[in-house]
Amino acid sequence: MNKVKEYILSVYKEIGAIVWPSRKRVYTDTVIVVIALFLSVLGIGLLDTGLSKAFQYLINKISV
Repeated sequence: MNKVKEYILSVYKEIGAIVWPSRKRVYTDTVIVVIALFLSVLGIGLLDTGLSKAFQYLINKISV
């Protein structure tokens, strides 16, 4: 039982040592992630559309 108490106390001690980011830092990082996500989705969408049209073109050329 003493080991459990020591463990819990050490966990509380570690939690106290955590340095949490400021609200401004969290907001900035969130904006960066959303922009990166948007650009990734846009890039993948353009790549998908381009490859789809290229394959459609090749299929039409071969079947003619």
